[in-house]
Amino acid sequence: VGDIIKVNNGAIINFGNLFGQVEYSNHGISAFLAGSVNASWFQRYDHYNYTSEPLSQVVSMTGWDIKLGMNYNINEFNNIYLNCGYFSRVPYFKYVFGTFTNEPSSNLQNEKIRTAELGYGYRNNSTRVLLNTYYTYWEDRSLLANEYNQFLLPVMIRGLDAQHLGIELEAQQYLGKYLRIGMLLSFGDWQWKNDVSAEVLNRDNVVTDTVEFYADGLYVGDAPMLQLGLNGTLTFLKQFDLTLNWLYYDRLYADSNPVQRTDPDDRAQSFRLPSYHMVDLHLGFSFSLFNRPALLQASCYNLLNSKHIIRGLDGPTHDVNSFTGFWDFGINFGFGMKVSF
Repeated sequence: VGDIIKVNNGAIINFGNLFGQVEYSNHGISAFLAGSVNASWFQRYDHYNYTSEPLSQVVSMTGWDIKLGMNYNINEFNNIYLNCGYFSRVPYFKYVFGTFTNEPSSNLQNEKIRTAELGYGYRNNSTRVLLNTYYTYWEDRSLLANEYNQFLLPVMIRGLDAQHLGIELEAQQYLGKYLRIGMLLSFGDWQWKNDVSAEVLNRDNVVTDTVEFYADGLYVGDAPMLQLGLNGTLTFLKQFDLTLNWLYYDRLYADSNPVQRTDPDDRAQSFRLPSYHMVDLHLGFSFSLFNRPALLQASCYNLLNSKHIIRGLDGPTHDVNSFTGFWDFGINFGFGMKVSF
């Protein structure tokens, strides 16, 4: 009892950040310009595989970002806004030491993200509408495929580019003092934009092969690109809220397996999961605890016990016959309490 089996490692991460922002506001127009510079120092220790010298070298990386935002209040009810930014983001620790050893990854680069959004808002005493469009281009992204799949070898991917385009709509309407209804709509088009090389690791985290991952034009998997929702909240007895949410998900694609995307002529999309919908029910009770606002909530998730697949891995034929995935939970319950300070 208490013996160490195969794994005895961890991370030492130090981080520093310098941030600055300037703002402008005059006659319904407001704007800000913000930026930051950050530095990270990564070090890995492994007492199991490196008994005499468990500490790796320190890997230092620097990142930065700049953001610009503007808002114009057309009148007391309507506004338009624009936000944009550029981010040079330091990779996560697991990509700095990508082979799970004390040897740092070679040719590691920051992830570069260019993003912009344009939106319109409407508000009055009983109505709220928000319309938003966005564009994001993500360069040099790192991924570890098959990370939690015990039946497949992990694959380290670096240098992936992705483009995300989309439009989002939210609306909320009060029907009297005690009833609020709302809706949301989100439609996106998210694609990988290049082909890259990927390293295949064995069970001892040793690189055994390098494969070409032909991902250009494939949809980004593991997230629905179409979401539609309706909700309603009823307040009663002053302290109780009953909320019913209905959510519909579609355009959800399986993740790609890099070792099965090595044919440059195979550009078929990954398996598209069946669409599904869910109903959730929440009951909240607001009260005071030690003179602080508090909320007690009970939730029933998947109220109708819907049977559906929420994620999975694409196979060589890109259809249901070679797809492997996970079913969602059936009906389940949750309880929680929040105290605001």
